[in-house]
Amino acid sequence: MRHILACLDPSPSALDVLRAAVDLASATDARVSALRVIEGAGAEPELSGVLRSAAKEDLRALASAVPPCRLERIYARKGTAWEGISKAARHVDADLIAIGASRHGPLRRVLGTTAASSASN
Repeated sequence: MRHILACLDPSPSALDVLRAAVDLASATDARVSALRVIEGAGAEPELSGVLRSAAKEDLRALASAVPPCRLERIYARKGTAWEGISKAARHVDADLIAIGASRHGPLRRVLGTTAASSASN
């Protein structure tokens, strides 16, 4: 394994997802990219830029505990979560995608809300 894409929303569980991705990366000598997809940013370029900057700042704070030898990249994308994650995974040639789950339901309990959306599309 070479590259893990950690998809981090603004929830409290984001740090757990990142830690799990880093632990796996350490065990497999891989690197981690941290991604936040900004949904509902609208067509306003200024709003989109502000939201993207805020997302990157939050990701930098989360990633400050990641050993530099494990961190590949921090970035934010605008769009739907499942589409942004899919595009980012292809872009970075991710071997694994780490996504947290915070809602309930049979499929969502197993895959998480974003993963369930990706599986159905």
